[in-house]
Amino acid sequence: MNYNKIKNFSINTILILVSILVCCWLIDKFVFNGILSNLPLNRHEFVERPLRVFAQSSKKDLIPQNDYIGIIGDSYAQGKGDWLLEADKTKNSPFNAAHILHDLSGYDVVSFGRSGADNPKAVAQFVDTLDYASHFSGLPLSAPKQCLVYFYAGNDLRDNMTRMEVSYKGYDISKVNDPEYFQNFLASFVESEKSYSIVKWSPSLTYMTRILFAKINSAAASFAGAKSEDNSKHDWPYQDANIIKLTDTTVKPNFPRLDMLTLNLTQNEIKLGLYIFEQSLIFLKNNYPDTIFYVVYVPSVLECYEYESDLVIGDRTGNKVNVDEAMRIAQQVENSVQEIAQNQNLLYFDTLPYLRKAAKHEMLHGPVDVGHLNQKGYTVLGEALNKFIAEINASGNIRKQ
Repeated sequence: MNYNKIKNFSINTILILVSILVCCWLIDKFVFNGILSNLPLNRHEFVERPLRVFAQSSKKDLIPQNDYIGIIGDSYAQGKGDWLLEADKTKNSPFNAAHILHDLSGYDVVSFGRSGADNPKAVAQFVDTLDYASHFSGLPLSAPKQCLVYFYAGNDLRDNMTRMEVSYKGYDISKVNDPEYFQNFLASFVESEKSYSIVKWSPSLTYMTRILFAKINSAAASFAGAKSEDNSKHDWPYQDANIIKLTDTTVKPNFPRLDMLTLNLTQNEIKLGLYIFEQSLIFLKNNYPDTIFYVVYVPSVLECYEYESDLVIGDRTGNKVNVDEAMRIAQQVENSVQEIAQNQNLLYFDTLPYLRKAAKHEMLHGPVDVGHLNQKGYTVLGEALNKFIAEINASGNIRKQ
């Protein structure tokens, strides 16, 4: 009698598990994938990160066309900033330069950007997205035909140094300048960043589970009386620094630095940070030979404006630096990035002249998130990128690496 009960229980349990598996597979295949491209912004965060590219609205359909343009980088590539903060999150609203480039060029544009990413991390995000989508999502995603690789002058070099501190442990620091040795490090790091695991076998189940836990956390925070802090209302002590000159007025941003963290690096650290950027480009070229990569220089907040004050604060130390000295360091870095692009036989595009021209008349960052472009800023950036792509395609000057 007990044997029959155990047998029946086992059979019923197996049937239930099989039914759940089949149900999840059907939802993943025919329902979840179908709604991804229309998913509202306030639901994107619950989708497994590599699959979020399919939810982006800077393309015509769920799967981008074969000639789509990719963007690799940090939060600037991702589109973080006031435009995103102000966007209608109940819809899949536009919020970054990728949308502008898509609208103007007609190309599908996919951002592989990740907030806080250093150059190796940005590369790892690109690789992980393509690998995850191709092998685990059932959605075919080829590498882009053309790809814009952002170098953000605000913090990429500092973030590259942090990456060395965190991930280079166990490697021989004396061999850091050996390109072959460093490429092996990058390959190992990229592999370690791949996000697939057996517990995430169902995208829809992962999505629903994350929403459930988010609601539980929200309810717990509300019960505890937690409140979010509004940094935009702080009275920061500027004194005589960071006074921006516009055509008709002067402006003091509501944050005590203008996001040029390079000011806090030594010359050796700057040199190493640039080397890491170049090695990241080499990794992309070697592993994706059919993709044409372009280097795009995105200036720090500090570089975009003219100043009424003689002093600026560009980094977290709060130290004041002469404007001319800050601009000299910025120019040094920009020249080095351009030289790296030339050494790697990659076309280079400097967005600074476009942003600086627009910044003579209005703020392109903030007012809430002054570390990132706002709608006007991303519009100028997207228009500049469209001009760059249009000129390349019109001239046929697509440089094969």
